Amino acid sequence: MADLIELGRHTTVLGGPDLGKYPSGNPLLVQGADSRVLIDSAVGVQLPEVDAVLLSHFHEDHTVGIGARPELPVQIHARDLAGVQTVEGFAAASGFPGEEYARELTEVFQHQGVAQAQPFADDAHWDLGGGVTITAVPLPGHTFGHSGFLIEPDGVFFTADVDLSSFGPFYGDVEASLTDTRESLARCSQVEAAHYATFHHKRVVEGRDELLRLLAAYADVLTRREQAVLDLLTEPRELDELVGQGIVYRPGKVPAYAVESERRMVARHLDELVLRGAVLHEDERYALM
Repeated sequence: MADLIELGRHTTVLGGPDLGKYPSGNPLLVQGADSRVLIDSAVGVQLPEVDAVLLSHFHEDHTVGIGARPELPVQIHARDLAGVQTVEGFAAASGFPGEEYARELTEVFQHQGVAQAQPFADDAHWDLGGGVTITAVPLPGHTFGHSGFLIEPDGVFFTADVDLSSFGPFYGDVEASLTDTRESLARCSQVEAAHYATFHHKRVVEGRDELLRLLAAYADVLTRREQAVLDLLTEPRELDELVGQGIVYRPGKVPAYAVESERRMVARHLDELVLRGAVLHEDERYALM
């Protein structure tokens, strides 16, 4: 059973197991006078009866059980639509091969395409009746279409997978961006709200001052990863020589998609460093300038 956390008269956090740590999460339920909307779904959280579902992005841990309800209206940002509608689209957008990951998708998430999903735009706005509204807040980077949602009049900003965890941001999909991630963290800091709800880990952060403190620590992980890349370039190295060295994942148990995701994330840091003139890329090797 989910832990229910009321954030005002209209918004409820459906808290998943272990504070919504992956593979679970913390969806939101928003009740208006005319309609009831679920924002994301999660392992360990029973799917409530709702009129519609809004998805923050296409990842497997946010769409649990939704594909099995074809009668349920679903919307997702247009840039993530192909990734959620079919299993093949998901594979192309995420880019994680291998039998182990495919088995996890089936066994843990009962993953399937959400064929009925329809797109929304950057400026999407939903009126649930009785003065209750949901407004999309584009937060690309984690995926191209990753979105937060601002819920009024409760003053709740759902930051989705800007989860403020100690692990830091994840931008390891094919359709992900380090540049967009940085910009989205800055955008989060500008949103005024009474409550900040994350899909994983924190669940609820009260007040902007605490949000800014946690966002600064979260963004600092990017700086530490970049420095770790530089520290490993005391001699010229190829990209694959930097993977598995602790830049993203600490030694020990790692997810099935760790190698591919870390490779992409490290490559994105290298691209930034090359553009800044801090690193030279020549003959498939990277070296300090």
